[in-house]
Amino acid sequence: MTVDPNSYNIKIDKIIEPNVRLIRVQPNDLKITLGYILTTLSSMCWISQMSDVLKQSYQVRAQGTIDRLKNDFTNGTDSEIISNTGEYIVSELTRSSIVNGLNYMDIPLGELFKQKASGNPGFDIFTVNTNEQILFGEAKYVANSNAYNNAIKQINRFIEEKRDLTDLPDLVQFDIANAISNASKGNRGFIAGFSSTTISDANLEQNIKDNDAYKALPKDKEIICVAVDVR
Repeated sequence: MTVDPNSYNIKIDKIIEPNVRLIRVQPNDLKITLGYILTTLSSMCWISQMSDVLKQSYQVRAQGTIDRLKNDFTNGTDSEIISNTGEYIVSELTRSSIVNGLNYMDIPLGELFKQKASGNPGFDIFTVNTNEQILFGEAKYVANSNAYNNAIKQINRFIEEKRDLTDLPDLVQFDIANAISNASKGNRGFIAGFSSTTISDANLEQNIKDNDAYKALPKDKEIICVAVDVR
């Protein structure tokens, strides 16, 4: 389940370099979008894909996260967006814009199903493209900032630490054996979701291209950068 595509506009969707796509998402009404996001995160229809033995375990794991999100979102809708709320807005609109726009696989945010390990969170956005490649994603929200540097630096760090490989066991239950096999051999891609401001489209694109962390990404792989206008 994804956020209703009618609740946001796609301002940019373009290839900015070989294998690199830039998408810019603008929520129509942030409070309404928050409602859609909470509904999406609260839906546990994805658990039906799990084996009968594991359904209850995944439901308990997800429910704790959902309860906390409801509290965060309630606090965030009546005042300024709080940091946690902002990060989930960026994460879920990043994920939904890719799934809805590119017809990639709908996998819920890792926050809902991953087994957390202290000090080792790993990636939190996952999808599978039409070439059976897993895209591993990270989203960052920084108030009143274009947070692409934060998101991309985190991706580079996770690549160095092989977090994509350590995340694979959490994805087994989604019946994507070929994609998991590909990822284990380095055949995968990455997603950087980040908050954006009123910066112009042209300046945003150029600033990303000039960014040192962006230059360090493995651009022989599919890379999707998603800017989410949250301000």
